[in-house]
Amino acid sequence: AINIMFAFLLLPLIGLVGMAIDSSRAYAVKLRLQESIDSAALVAAKNYSDPDRDEMIEDYFNENWRAAFMDTAPPTLAFTNDDTTRSVTIT
Repeated sequence: AINIMFAFLLLPLIGLVGMAIDSSRAYAVKLRLQESIDSAALVAAKNYSDPDRDEMIEDYFNENWRAAFMDTAPPTLAFTNDDTTRSVTIT
């Protein structure tokens, strides 16, 4: 009787362990992405008028992202500059 109960409970247990692993990996990627974007935003704010600003932003982002972090594809950065509000949008 215990063997049958164990067999029925093993599949949901394996599924829950898999979900926990996937969730922790997703959280780690989200955290690394947020740190990379934050560092790029600080560089953008500090060097807003610099003609090489976009390259500096991308360099800082790439330094913090680390290529192939957790087997994810590197995000593509797109810059939108608004001189009236002095803002740079990175998507």
